[in-house]
Amino acid sequence: CAVNQGARIAPQLLQRALGVSADGIIGPVTIKAAIKADQDDAVAEFLGWRLRRYAFTANASTYMRGWSNRVLGLHRFLLTELKGA
Repeated sequence: CAVNQGARIAPQLLQRALGVSADGIIGPVTIKAAIKADQDDAVAEFLGWRLRRYAFTANASTYMRGWSNRVLGLHRFLLTELKGA
């Protein structure tokens, strides 16, 4: 996320996914929320925020399909490979 959408944006999207103030600083509040969060829900929310940001990018009409495929591929990997399915 930080590579494609920016190192400043990535923590903000994570914070939105976790339901905490999106100040872009990964501090104790964000870390506590991440620890308490249901991992599957947090991943789905985070990836959803990534897709939303992509959708409102100026060149989305050109690249949205590729970006979406990449994000959905990551979601599939997280659900299957990392969970041993």
